[in-house]
Amino acid sequence: MGKYKGFGGSGMNQNKKVPNVVKQAQLMQEKMESVQAEVEKQEVEATAGGGVVTVKMSGKKEVKAVTIKPEAVDPDDV
Repeated sequence: MGKYKGFGGSGMNQNKKVPNVVKQAQLMQEKMESVQAEVEKQEVEATAGGGVVTVKMSGKKEVKAVTIKPEAVDPDDV
């Protein structure tokens, strides 16, 4: 019976590549964690309505501040 080669490769060559793929995955995971830590340190601010509404958020997706200018609301609503 012939040797099973799977998806176009020999079994021996594929087995040698596995540790390299695992190492690459580990390095990618470390890089992702590093980038995520940097993102979490950031703070962003966005405005809407020509600057009438402003929202500040952290990189952890936490709302830090919401500012609504008085002219944006009816005084009877607040």
